[in-house]
Amino acid sequence: MAKIELSHITKRYASQARPAVDDLSLTVGEGELLVLLGPSGCGKTTTLRMLAGFERPENGKIRIGDEVVANGSAWVPPERRGVGIVFQDYALFPHLTVAQNVAFGILKMPRRERVQRVEAVLEAVNLSEYAGRYPHELSGGQQQRVALARALAPQPRVLLLDEPFSNLDPELRTALRYEVRSIVRRSGITTVLVTHDQSEAFALADRVAVMHQGRLHQLADPETLYRRPASRFVASFVGRAQFIAGRVCDDQVHTELGAFQLQDHLPCGASADALLRPDDLHIRPDQTGNALVVEREFAGATVRYGVRLPSEHVIDVIQPSGHLIPLDSAVRIEVLPRDPVVFPTQEAVAINAG
Repeated sequence: MAKIELSHITKRYASQARPAVDDLSLTVGEGELLVLLGPSGCGKTTTLRMLAGFERPENGKIRIGDEVVANGSAWVPPERRGVGIVFQDYALFPHLTVAQNVAFGILKMPRRERVQRVEAVLEAVNLSEYAGRYPHELSGGQQQRVALARALAPQPRVLLLDEPFSNLDPELRTALRYEVRSIVRRSGITTVLVTHDQSEAFALADRVAVMHQGRLHQLADPETLYRRPASRFVASFVGRAQFIAGRVCDDQVHTELGAFQLQDHLPCGASADALLRPDDLHIRPDQTGNALVVEREFAGATVRYGVRLPSEHVIDVIQPSGHLIPLDSAVRIEVLPRDPVVFPTQEAVAINAG
């Protein structure tokens, strides 16, 4: 296990107008599983490649454990960083057996010790009986576990996973991510995983670093990211975000769904939006209600309702499917969180800055 520290890391490519990674600072604790999350082109894979040693940062410092592996003067090559890597395509050697693939990174180890290590990691990933098979004889999930075993065989200080489930079908991806998390947890190794899938990030991570346009927008545990996002981008990227317009008065924002307490001061009369996710709302049939069910989507355990407000704005509400509400029903809406996150509009930001 080793702690990872990135301090003010910047990386530019000649073909891009803005830096791929822009003044990034974060710390990964010993034994922690950190997920770098963001859309394509946000800088997460470039960050992983700088950690691995495949790319050099232009500015800043990277430390793994007690060793500075990159800064203005120091540079430690990939093979000396003690880093294990699992790529998107697994990069297995088709002409080698499972055991030979796993042993590839520890060929300098004495033979008896090498055999024992291969047996140990194959057992850890539940592939002992496949040691003599070739990659083409395995399923996608099994190949992924072979790649993980190969990365773990040299007992690296840090494990890096680059979109490891992207080539798997959705059902297998869901099952395998829990298995990988269990394997990583048992090994106790410090792990950084890259993904664009927020559900994957939430399922795996101790903490999530949300990136956009090369910059870190928020670093927090999954629950905090979902419930207390630091920006509109984070709110929208990590879940279904619904912004309900309102006006500020007496340290509250008043909306058509009620008045909510402000966390930050805004001037009276300024416009602001309350973040309300579909599971933040509850509806019940009520003939005196001023909202109307105009959409209904059954999903087994839950139902998504599209509810039209008096303003004609349609919002999503997700509820358990035990009691279905018919279409065209008048309903009353209850907001469950007492203090949802409120974001000032650009107008309000300008007023506050003035």
